[in-house]
Amino acid sequence: MEQDTRKSTGVRRRTFLDTLLRGWVLAGVAGMAYPVAKYLTPPHAPEAAEKEVEAAAADQVKPGEAVKFEFHGTPALLMNVKTGFVAVSAVCTHLGCIVDWDAGKSQVVCPCHNAIFDYNGNIVSGPAPLPLERFEVDVRDNKVMVRRKG
Repeated sequence: MEQDTRKSTGVRRRTFLDTLLRGWVLAGVAGMAYPVAKYLTPPHAPEAAEKEVEAAAADQVKPGEAVKFEFHGTPALLMNVKTGFVAVSAVCTHLGCIVDWDAGKSQVVCPCHNAIFDYNGNIVSGPAPLPLERFEVDVRDNKVMVRRKG
């Protein structure tokens, strides 16, 4: 009768240790998977206020050139192209890198993963899943004012 008690205690102990080990392994895998998933998902920009921002003086941005400015805490790009002033978000939609203006090609390029956008923010090539956000632009009293579309 004593042997049966030991046998049942051993099985319970083994079951408990197996369950504990599986829990540790699962917690370890989850602990490693979370940062990888967080890295691979594009960052979400906080919703900014709807008010206008002065991007630059109109005479400061010569035709074919661009300047970076801050739009409610987020980098943005103001370009003076053939059709006039165009403003887009300077945050790449792939992994959140800051894009640059290539005046020679009249394109917006991401230096991190080679995403290329036209001056309207549309994807030309590369890994970006979405176009750059485009803003409305008004020129008043030599000031280029930018606000969200909508």
